[in-house]
Amino acid sequence: MWNDTYRQQARYNQWANERVYASVEQVGEGPRKARRNIFGGSIDGVLHHLLIADGLTMATLTNDMLGFRPRNRLGEEILLESTVQCLYPVFEELSTARVHLDRQLVDYAETLSESELEDLLAYFDFNGERHRALRWQLMTELFQHQSHHRGQLSTVFYELGQPLKNLDYSAFLRETA
Repeated sequence: MWNDTYRQQARYNQWANERVYASVEQVGEGPRKARRNIFGGSIDGVLHHLLIADGLTMATLTNDMLGFRPRNRLGEEILLESTVQCLYPVFEELSTARVHLDRQLVDYAETLSESELEDLLAYFDFNGERHRALRWQLMTELFQHQSHHRGQLSTVFYELGQPLKNLDYSAFLRETA
């Protein structure tokens, strides 16, 4: 039952991100990188923050001891210094990284069993503090965190006079039924 919920949430997350990134591409580089009074300081900052946070969470969920290791177009590893840093100055590279991570998340969710959702996982935050959480709690955090920041982006797009396409879960269900 719950594993089906997380599968659906992963697919919704992918669908919503596709809509957000399509809108971001349409507004262009100026509005995307313009300083704003939002977390991350810009649309670009929010998108990078979500990519980094999701990548780190996926590393925890998959027990990947090497963690999230973004790479530039030359294949060189990008050093993570913050959860709000520009990894990809070129939007197409950022978009490609988001598509790849969303695909990983969907694939991962497809493999989850009910019992795995109860696994207790250990991880370190960006300050080096050790934490523990159940897998289902981390999955919920990942999806709620995305929704929280997409809400911020929705407000910015309204202020730009270019509202995002409908991101309601019900719209996803109707469109993908």
